[in-house]
Amino acid sequence: MKIRELLKTPEKWTRGTFAKGIRGDSVHFASKHAVCWCLMGAVYQCYPTNIIETTEKLATALKCPFQELAAWNDAHSHAEVLALVEKLDL
Repeated sequence: MKIRELLKTPEKWTRGTFAKGIRGDSVHFASKHAVCWCLMGAVYQCYPTNIIETTEKLATALKCPFQELAAWNDAHSHAEVLALVEKLDL
């Protein structure tokens, strides 16, 4: 699954944690209880064997260190996150 498919609606996206459960509590990104993910949680969920390559692709596109990707997610809208992953075909 691609990130754009996982985060296709605002309800599937979150800020402040890699993933949330149905009650809004933080859960592990791979938990069966996860219902929404931030950009980095989606990277881990969708590309578990290509995490480094995917984060490097995102960091290069944003011209920021990969350590700042979660903060970038939190500072932007769902539409901006979705536009980025669509542009990068993630």
